Amino acid sequence: MKDLMKLVGESQRDLASLNIRTGNVRNWSVNTRAKARWGYCVKVSKGLFDIQIAAALLQDDVDDQAVKDTIVHELLHTIPGCFKHTGKWKQYANTINRLLPQYKIKRGSSYEEKGLEDFRPKPQCRYILKCLRCGSEIGRQRMSAAVEHPEHYRCKCSGRLTRIK
Repeated sequence: MKDLMKLVGESQRDLASLNIRTGNVRNWSVNTRAKARWGYCVKVSKGLFDIQIAAALLQDDVDDQAVKDTIVHELLHTIPGCFKHTGKWKQYANTINRLLPQYKIKRGSSYEEKGLEDFRPKPQCRYILKCLRCGSEIGRQRMSAAVEHPEHYRCKCSGRLTRIK
């Protein structure tokens, strides 16, 4: 398992090299239950935060840079006016991406982008529509108007749809 605090230190030094001052992080922790997010920043009080990093990112076979991208992403949330992924947060992310090209700071990223296999169970489709023109299949978990009356809907290719399941 990777040393989280070592990677935090490296990430903070990279931000300091750009004169980006972050808020105070009271506690860094590893979240062993997170499946749908890589990091989480919680405001404890004015200027004081707790940050969690998903345990999946700290596996030895994951690239250090993938972890540092998440650390910097969460550190940006500690800057006043940057708690959402808009405005100042987005400006800082763009600046970091431009001046430190090893970083890829953005709102979200996939398992593949982090170099991990997505182990989450795939949802089972109860209904399947098929395009009569291109043959593509469209899965749906719930009954909907398209499932009930596929003849009223079209595929992206403009082909007619039929329900096969």
